[in-house]
Amino acid sequence: MIKKIPFSILAGVCAMLAFFGIAGFIGANIYLNSVAAQTSETVSMFANWWQILLFVFDIIFVAALITTAVFAVIQRVKYPKIDDEEDF
Repeated sequence: MIKKIPFSILAGVCAMLAFFGIAGFIGANIYLNSVAAQTSETVSMFANWWQILLFVFDIIFVAALITTAVFAVIQRVKYPKIDDEEDF
């Protein structure tokens, strides 16, 4: 079963989702802090429900990235591809 699952593709998808989630989380924090500075207020990183949700999804995607990357390495070591053709 582990032989048929494309863990390297799943790791790439998780890496993209984690990267853009982290970038969105940091970008939202910078934006909200700049708006709060103009109005003489303060904002925390977890002030809104969607910031908490974005942070939870980031944690999940980073954990999934680490897991799928480990499984991709195990898959390549345990089941190496045997090529009958020579590379030219």
